Amino acid sequence: MLAQLVITDFAIIDSLSASFSGGLNILSGETGAGKSIIINAANLILGGRASPDLIRTGAERAVVEALFQLPLKSPVSSFLRDMDIPFNGEVLIKRTISKQGKSRVWINGTLSTLQMIAKLGPHLISVSGQNEHQLLLKPDSHLFILDDFGGLTNDRLVLNELYRDYYSLKENTERLRSHLKEEAERRELTQFQIKEIEEAQLVPGEDAELEAEKSQLIHVERLIDIAFNGYQALYEKDESVLSILSVLAKNMDKGVTIDHRLEHFKKQLESAQAQLEDVALELRDFYSHLKVDPKRLEEVEERLQHIRRLKKKYGSSIESIVSFKEELSQKEYQLTQKKEELKRFEDPD
Repeated sequence: MLAQLVITDFAIIDSLSASFSGGLNILSGETGAGKSIIINAANLILGGRASPDLIRTGAERAVVEALFQLPLKSPVSSFLRDMDIPFNGEVLIKRTISKQGKSRVWINGTLSTLQMIAKLGPHLISVSGQNEHQLLLKPDSHLFILDDFGGLTNDRLVLNELYRDYYSLKENTERLRSHLKEEAERRELTQFQIKEIEEAQLVPGEDAELEAEKSQLIHVERLIDIAFNGYQALYEKDESVLSILSVLAKNMDKGVTIDHRLEHFKKQLESAQAQLEDVALELRDFYSHLKVDPKRLEEVEERLQHIRRLKKKYGSSIESIVSFKEELSQKEYQLTQKKEELKRFEDPD
């Protein structure tokens, strides 16, 4: 029901506010009093054509506002919900026309379009001129009129809600099917990538350790030579460092009997002799465990090449490759969940 109509600076009207009550409301007056102007203003609320010529002379813009009071379960409620416009039993439509010809529309405070009020208007007002009943002549209104006449309006609203739920479910199902189809096309690649990474059994830091081992294997002969010569120079040769230190220590021992101040130097020589002997023995152990191993070098190089190939495909480091594999596994899990969701949509029982 139209409860109030407010018109400002429209045609010859400066400001007009008309309130309407339930039942029959009559606007009467002689020709030229402005009855048709009020009807024209109401037509703007229905989405009628606007023109700057409709603005009152001297005004900057024309404004028409209409307040409607409707049942909460009226067809308008679902219509407004579809447009994301709040509804609490009242509909306030405001339309402005500027001198530049621009028209603005608000529905319950929400900026809207002419198309929206053009669709909403017929549910709010039916304007009928002489020998014209616009609502009755519109085929789209016939089923609503018939439902109202047969007392089926509430059933129609319930059916409408059921259809909305069905359509929403159908859209979700189709969206899931489309997504699963796209994922299925990529799943073979995803599973291959997961399998390839898992079979590699990568360990964080492994590549750095392999690079160090590779360097040792490549230069193992040089390392053996360095350690062996060091051991020989310290221990084995006739004129080895330790043999010279031994002679010096003995001479120093004799010198102590002459001058006890040499005791300090004697102890330092003995300490150096013990330390160098430890170094010599460690060098001997070091080179004795080294060996030229072309087979192991080949294994290390193959492993490094395999890791490099995986880095080119999946990440710049072992950590990033493992992280990528976890992301793929998560996608696989989500795909399984969506399949279960689709199954519930298709067979809710």
